[in-house]
Amino acid sequence: MIALTWVEETQVILTRKDSRLRTAEDLLNTRIGLPRYASKQIDFERAQALHGFNHVLTHHGLTLDDVRVVDIVNNPIDLDESGAHGHPARNEIQALVNGDVDAIYLKGAVAAAQQQQHGLRVLFDLRSTGIPELHVNNGTPRTLTVSRRLIRERPDLVIRYLAVLLQASEWAAENAAQTRDAIASETSSTPELVLQAYGPSLHERLRPSINPRLISRLNQQKTSCCLMAILVSTSRLRTG
Repeated sequence: MIALTWVEETQVILTRKDSRLRTAEDLLNTRIGLPRYASKQIDFERAQALHGFNHVLTHHGLTLDDVRVVDIVNNPIDLDESGAHGHPARNEIQALVNGDVDAIYLKGAVAAAQQQQHGLRVLFDLRSTGIPELHVNNGTPRTLTVSRRLIRERPDLVIRYLAVLLQASEWAAENAAQTRDAIASETSSTPELVLQAYGPSLHERLRPSINPRLISRLNQQKTSCCLMAILVSTSRLRTG
């Protein structure tokens, strides 16, 4: 790990507009949908969603024992006819729309886009807690990593790459609208959805750094996400 960034990415629990759920406390005894990729050696999507739910539940005095997990089986994403990837959470969204589950976890521009497209309602957004430790998940903080072999044999390439990222972050800090346009293209969304998903200060948060506070949160990410992965692999969840 040679650098980190911290982007305030929306992480939400979504439900249907007609759902009886009104607050996160209402998740008690409900069905939460978790993706399952049986063919993956490490099912990080499942661990990520489980981690998000765990943060929300513990923040409201509940635990994973207070909900029932519904597995939503997914296959690896195939390329569609246009060459673009299919939607990574399409099965979870369909299960929610169909009423097979009561709530799902999504993050980033995907969450904003699907909420808009399917008329879903945000039951809880982890950003609203104002507690950075509750925002830690698979993509928060974001890491810049390099293999030991590359940094040993071609440190010039590593330096060049990092220098370009630093230059790009300086450009972004001065060009908020263009930054949102670029990220909208990358996430197959719109500048408006990027603003909704990442907030108005996104363009100021892209500079890589070695901040001790972020390193501490990375250690939290490593520990907690590993625990979620173990929980996933041992099936120690209330299902039904």
